[in-house]
Amino acid sequence: VRGQILQYLCHIRLLFLCSQIFVSLEKMQKKIVVLYGSETGNSEAISKRITNEARQRRYECSWHCFKDFKTIGLDNQWPSDPIIIVVSSTGCGDPPQNTERFWRDFRMKSIRKVEKEKYEGVWLKHVNYAILGLGDSNYDKYQGFPRQLVSKLTFFGAHQFYKTGEADDATDLGDVVEPWIEGLWSALQSYFDKCELKSEHVTILETKSGPQSFPKLKGFPKVPSLVSCVQYHDDNSISRPVRRLSELLSMRSAPAESTSQDNFCYTAESPFKATITDCRKLTSTDAMKTVWHMELSTEGSNITINPGGSFGIVCYNPKSLVEGILQRLKLDGNSIITIKPRDEKNRDCVPRYIKCPCTLSALLTFYLDLTTLPQKSFLMMLAEYTSDETEKNKLRHLSSLKGRQDYAKEIESQIPSLLDLLERFPSCNPPLDHLIDSLPALKPRYYSVSNSPGNPPNRLQFAFTVVDLKLPNNRHFKGLCSNWLKELCEAWTKKKSTDEKSLAESMTKLTLQSKNENETKFFLKIFPRITIQQDFKLPDDPSIPIIMVGPGTGIAPFRAFLQYRRCLRDQKGIKLGNSWLFFGCRNRDQDFLYRSELEGFVLDKTLTELILAFSRETDEVVYVQDQLKKHGDLVLEQMMKHNGIFYICGDIKGMASGVSKALQEILQSNANLSPSEATAVMGDWMKSKRFVMDVWA
Repeated sequence: VRGQILQYLCHIRLLFLCSQIFVSLEKMQKKIVVLYGSETGNSEAISKRITNEARQRRYECSWHCFKDFKTIGLDNQWPSDPIIIVVSSTGCGDPPQNTERFWRDFRMKSIRKVEKEKYEGVWLKHVNYAILGLGDSNYDKYQGFPRQLVSKLTFFGAHQFYKTGEADDATDLGDVVEPWIEGLWSALQSYFDKCELKSEHVTILETKSGPQSFPKLKGFPKVPSLVSCVQYHDDNSISRPVRRLSELLSMRSAPAESTSQDNFCYTAESPFKATITDCRKLTSTDAMKTVWHMELSTEGSNITINPGGSFGIVCYNPKSLVEGILQRLKLDGNSIITIKPRDEKNRDCVPRYIKCPCTLSALLTFYLDLTTLPQKSFLMMLAEYTSDETEKNKLRHLSSLKGRQDYAKEIESQIPSLLDLLERFPSCNPPLDHLIDSLPALKPRYYSVSNSPGNPPNRLQFAFTVVDLKLPNNRHFKGLCSNWLKELCEAWTKKKSTDEKSLAESMTKLTLQSKNENETKFFLKIFPRITIQQDFKLPDDPSIPIIMVGPGTGIAPFRAFLQYRRCLRDQKGIKLGNSWLFFGCRNRDQDFLYRSELEGFVLDKTLTELILAFSRETDEVVYVQDQLKKHGDLVLEQMMKHNGIFYICGDIKGMASGVSKALQEILQSNANLSPSEATAVMGDWMKSKRFVMDVWA
């Protein structure tokens, strides 16, 4: 009996020791939260990488997008666990589209008097965070949104446990991203060490559990973790509908879930199928760049886009590129796949935008960006699956700090597609699942609307430049969406002058073609770009003077502005304030876009004056910023005496920055302001929404 009692006591002691071990293991599972806001996908990819690495280091890590802010309590009670934020700045210091609703709610708590007094300094005093901001120094408000977010977090009492990182896409994001992530882990360890000064110290151990990891080489970016697992199926083993190439290409418009007359019915995931109703070339055959005008029917959609607004086009990878990759990797485009996590803990990191089951052809056509500029971490991933040592070392060199100049020369200037890289490095054979984890999602392309609502009714018009860049080594880089749109425009134009039979024979290579009995229709999948606060818009008071600067296709929103103002005057009898348009192109006989319409606006006094700049018409190179300085007194009078609004639309690197500089010089020379005073005046104009831009890189 005594022996049985002793054995029983030993069992109890053993159970107690096991419970202590479990308590210690629980302590080791330190919790962190990763948040991201992303426009192009870079912030999302970096935050996903941080999440995967955190789990490899045995942190219990949750990963969220700011668009889900209410679900995770960011509108009320923020988590007390350390928060790592990766967020980008878009446009002129604006938040990414998937962060706008959070930002409006978050910012209002510091504006409304009652809430400001309630929340200032106390609401988030329990929050500890680190933030990595992504931006482009070509824009005036570089790192605008990340800095605003830091300012508001500080206002509410939050504390930073790690320095802010500011990565510049104009140079190389990796220059800041890599060392920032490297230092993040020691900062987290220090944070938890401080939290445990009064308790038993527990070290966060590295482990190979979770997503498959790869060795980190000094001076090289980290290889993206392998999270996904591709599973192949035959038709008989799949009970759910399979997304096939032909079915997705001919898909009808997604049914509107709301019956209200708004634009929220359609998104990139559920777009509207708009029929092409008109196409015409706006440039001459000898113009250096080709610009097309396209019109779409929005009848039955309830889509209304105000002047200054924009919309997204769902575009696809070309058939030749998809088939080339399938052939190079020895894959069957008709194979049916699903994507599962390698570890259930990482289910949230499996790409959610890929709708499975789908065929490989559908995967490569609709979901993955095959033409994006390859990041250095992507080249490192390819190196892991390259058998030839010379090729492997070359890929590693291009992704290294020492290979910065070669990366700029061979990658940034050449912009190779995935197929280009696979052909250049024949021994490289990456698995499909790691490509899925490493390639960004194929994003919609956005265009400014060039007509006002109702002019004509149920129609949406826009202009686009066909991107065809001459590269070194006699190569060309062709813009994915613009060249596809060009093919559709050429096909639609041909339809008007050829019979239906010959058209069908010549158009078999085009993807977006809808047939209804004997009629061939061409269409695009579109959705309105919804912004919480649209700053690029006409003033509520039409008597306020406006100055518009829009060379090239930057003219598009101003054409819509002028159409709308003409309608206000002619149909409603509203008196208009003065308006000036600075338009520029290379030659008036080659690329003077919408020439007859713009001259018509002057003739009927919708437009006070059209001021032109032709950069290649004579030996004298004249840009819009040169004309702006010549009319400096006019600009100052309208802006400083009559509270006018100044608009810029177009390229950020050359034109928009040049116009901003010219405006600064006008304030200094014509108004006798010092450089700091001129900067302050422009800052005030920006804050009061009297100096607004719609620009792109």
